[in-house]
Amino acid sequence: YLAPPVRVTRVLTIGPETAGTTLAGVEVSLADGSVFVVTHAPEGGAGTLVLITSAIDPAWTNLPTRPLFVPLMHEIVRQGVGASRERWSVLAGSAVPAPRGTVELAPAFALARSGAIPVDEAGASAEPVRRAGALVGLDAGGAPRGLVVVNPPANASDTNDVPAAEVEAWLASLTPETPMRWIERSGAGEGTPGATDATPIANALEGSSPGSPIAWIALVGALALALFECALGRFGSHAERGGGRP
Repeated sequence: YLAPPVRVTRVLTIGPETAGTTLAGVEVSLADGSVFVVTHAPEGGAGTLVLITSAIDPAWTNLPTRPLFVPLMHEIVRQGVGASRERWSVLAGSAVPAPRGTVELAPAFALARSGAIPVDEAGASAEPVRRAGALVGLDAGGAPRGLVVVNPPANASDTNDVPAAEVEAWLASLTPETPMRWIERSGAGEGTPGATDATPIANALEGSSPGSPIAWIALVGALALALFECALGRFGSHAERGGGRP
């Protein structure tokens, strides 16, 4: 509806170098097949390169004076910004990919830039982000480089069973220097999750350090002290029971 009133009198002719091939990235073309808007996303780069083959000048085209101009420019900018980021959101509990040039991630809507998370050389947060919210990437000068939204995982409230291998991998990431052993339930046999390295509870407790004998002495002493204080409070009370009736 908005395109027919647009007339183009001069364009920069571009096309494929090889005959019979189609030029990739053509977004808008003219009635005679000429390319009017072409886009290209550089490999490994951020953003999208947009080329309009006609100058925004009345001597070339009447596009600036037509209603199509504003929505066309708006759509070019909107899609270009969307293509400039691989991911706008991540799930809580994982490392957050940071915008290029970011040295730290800080809460986006906090009054003070406290609790900032440093960014490693791989371009992600140096530690997993556990809380949902919005983070802004800051460069070395403190200027914002982009916004990242951290969403809560949808399966966080799932109470279904989790495979033993997934639990073991998760626990191993929390305590990489501590070995983990599966404790086999009473009567559990082969086929039980973790049965290969499972250890009966009695055997697992054998390797634990025994409690100190002083604990029982301290417990008895605390009980005796509590009874002694109760007796002192009873006999030292000034409360008296009245003998006569009014």
